[in-house]
Amino acid sequence: MRGWVCPTCGRMFSRTRQSHDCAPGLGLDGYFATGPAHERPRFWHVADLVTPTDLDEDPRHLLTQAYNEMAG
Repeated sequence: MRGWVCPTCGRMFSRTRQSHDCAPGLGLDGYFATGPAHERPRFWHVADLVTPTDLDEDPRHLLTQAYNEMAG
């Protein structure tokens, strides 16, 4: 995938100068530790319904990305 890489946080985007927050994120365990217990199973239920997707987790962000093919 070609795209723009933010010089501050190193994330890749399909649009140049995509608006985003460079602040570090919590990751899944950190996020779910701050909320009600029912959120984690609901999250995974929805994640299982949304296919095909990649779940991209790293300490900076959590993304679900659907595959998108474009004629070129």
